[in-house]
Amino acid sequence: NILSGLKAIVTAGPSVEKIDPIRYISNFSSGLQGFSIAETLSNLGAETILISGPTALSSPKNVKLIKVESGLEFLDHILSNLPSDIFISVAAISDWRMNTIAKKKLKKGNKKNFNIKLSKNVDVLSNISIHKKRPKLVIGFSAETSNLIKNSTIKLKEKKCDWIIANKICSTKTFGSESNKVYFINDKKVEEWPIMKKKLIAKKLSKKIVSFCKNNRLLKYE
Repeated sequence: NILSGLKAIVTAGPSVEKIDPIRYISNFSSGLQGFSIAETLSNLGAETILISGPTALSSPKNVKLIKVESGLEFLDHILSNLPSDIFISVAAISDWRMNTIAKKKLKKGNKKNFNIKLSKNVDVLSNISIHKKRPKLVIGFSAETSNLIKNSTIKLKEKKCDWIIANKICSTKTFGSESNKVYFINDKKVEEWPIMKKKLIAKKLSKKIVSFCKNNRLLKYE
């Protein structure tokens, strides 16, 4: 119970951005990594809130699960649960959403091509990083198909978070797999972690979180 007395918010899974009552924009995220992190933090004694998009996973024990769909819903529920000591943005939230969600099914008709108008979606990680109730530790996740370290380091600076966990996406297998290969990045170093089960990644990350809390005198009980 080393993290007893601390509060953590974790996001997981995909976002769902509706196009019309039938269709939506989403991705292949299974939610496993975020759920594993939430479970590990809870096992270490933290009051843990897990905010998740649609997944096939069961809620971890002793974790408050909040189910959402859109990026805006993710942000609203994170903000309503601040303040917290730790925020980990694992969810794969779409970069884009519809300008206007159609109230009726968009019919194909005789058209060979069909265009929809998209706008930039809400940037959850950036919003939390600059919020007046900013958690003491803000961690983001970065999924890239190329220039992994460069793009993730840029993201770390632009999003103003403390740490980034970066993983290269070569296929949809990364999202559905029980294992992953990631890099831990902060403003001082880049650590390459070996391929391991996502549950072990959660434990390794949690050890770093405990060390951060110790070094910043956040722990209530030692």
